[in-house]
Amino acid sequence: MTGCGSIRLDPEPVVGGHYTFWNPTYDRNVRRWLGKPRPEKVSPPDNLSAKQKLAWDGRAEADRRPWYVEHRCGKTAAQIVEEWQRREKRA
Repeated sequence: MTGCGSIRLDPEPVVGGHYTFWNPTYDRNVRRWLGKPRPEKVSPPDNLSAKQKLAWDGRAEADRRPWYVEHRCGKTAAQIVEEWQRREKRA
């Protein structure tokens, strides 16, 4: 799968991924997708009450959602995320 210009994204989203992408048209056979790094935090759904919106943690919700990772031959999306997490712990 290709998104973000020349970035090849793994077809399976995984919690801890770094990219989001979408079809910019309603065409099913679209060859060009738009993509960008995942947001740091996500907005609350429209159907939440005012009290629930106050308690909404957009950063935690973004961390819990599955996102896409850059494809690497011979590795699953989960293995790529595990490598990133190990590197972040060392830093």
